[in-house]
Amino acid sequence: MRRFTQDWIKFFRNCNINSDKLEQVYTFLSQFTSNILLKPSDLSAKIELSNSELIEVINELQKLDIVSINNSCPFCSNELFFSEYTIVTCPGCESEVNVKEINSLNLKKDITQENYLKKKISEETYEFNAKMLFNSGISEGYLYYAITDIENSQAIQDENPDDYLKILDWLWNNVWIDVFRQSQSAYLPVLARGDAVSVVYASPDDAVNTIYRIAEQNIDIKISLFIGKIIFKKKDRSAFMRSLDGKWDLNLASVTDLYRISDEIKPSAWMNQNNYHVKYAIIDDMIESALKLLKSEYKKESFIFHDKHHKEYKVAAITGIY
Repeated sequence: MRRFTQDWIKFFRNCNINSDKLEQVYTFLSQFTSNILLKPSDLSAKIELSNSELIEVINELQKLDIVSINNSCPFCSNELFFSEYTIVTCPGCESEVNVKEINSLNLKKDITQENYLKKKISEETYEFNAKMLFNSGISEGYLYYAITDIENSQAIQDENPDDYLKILDWLWNNVWIDVFRQSQSAYLPVLARGDAVSVVYASPDDAVNTIYRIAEQNIDIKISLFIGKIIFKKKDRSAFMRSLDGKWDLNLASVTDLYRISDEIKPSAWMNQNNYHVKYAIIDDMIESALKLLKSEYKKESFIFHDKHHKEYKVAAITGIY
């Protein structure tokens, strides 16, 4: 999912126009840096907006301070106004002016340069971190994996889609950035889509401290968190993969097992609990590393289940809330 700023979320919500066209407006404006001047016809030609749609788009962009408008007559500098008519008569010099052909739109908020630099830095950082994680995995024989998800995300989305988008925007642009940058060793967000994100860590301390780093954000939503220790061998270099949309993944059987465990087990320590930020389950070989770091009461639990292929899972876990 694209991570739009609050202004763009409002733009999508307020305009009564086909959402595909609105996203094309965003994509088109993303080609330019701030303070560039554009003509209204640049938008309507690229996106096939009708006159009424063009007026609505421009007015909303102006309201949200994404663009400023300077409709000066090219002959006398008198101010002109958009209307359903393309050709207007200037009240100052009485010239006939095509308002769609005036360089009147000034892009005030740079949605390209800054975003491009952030994206480039993030890509290079994650590429480097993937190499660091590979080296650490080979050296230690293990990596550490955390699976997070928003509790009741579907209910939140169904009840108020706009609020749900705001939550995602806030998570990706604030919460996760702050959680990740507190890491003391290499980390890599993987399978990062929408309200779910998993993270590979080189350090077990960073993996466990994800519990407290999320809770410190004072978030109004609740997060579930599963943490496991995964075996990593030299032959697993190709397990670090990137999808066509640039997202990272770690394709290992032990990771698949951890996801199956996270889908199946229902810790009793979580039952009938409401006053928490994070509920967590720390799985099997990860338990010993976690015990010295836990800051709240926990429960030791065990689970047995079979997957659809009849493979039996015997799981030990320490579970709790924070």
